[in-house]
Amino acid sequence: MSKSGEVISYFLGGIMYGYAFLKFQTVWVPIAIHFFWNFIQGPVSGFHVSGTEREGLLKLEIVPDMFFNGGDQGPEGSVLGILLRLVIFLMIYLIPRGFENHGFLKFKEYIP
Repeated sequence: MSKSGEVISYFLGGIMYGYAFLKFQTVWVPIAIHFFWNFIQGPVSGFHVSGTEREGLLKLEIVPDMFFNGGDQGPEGSVLGILLRLVIFLMIYLIPRGFENHGFLKFKEYIP
């Protein structure tokens, strides 16, 4: 996959984390999503994570520079990564918020 695919995947990742932050009104949800995203790719599956090679619990034979696995960037730089980010975005959308913080992102009026 080309560098443009990686850029699209990372852009969607930023939108996904930002949307999770705004919906659930806490930074812990996007942190948890990002942690599990990298954890499943690296220590569990053994894929490269953001260009860093890992040895995972699963002994997968990874063929470099393939369309479906993202080559040296791992699945996050592939078509599969883009599709997974869209699935996670949909899951964030469908999960109910549970509470609403009425003071979230409200700034006090600044008077000099």
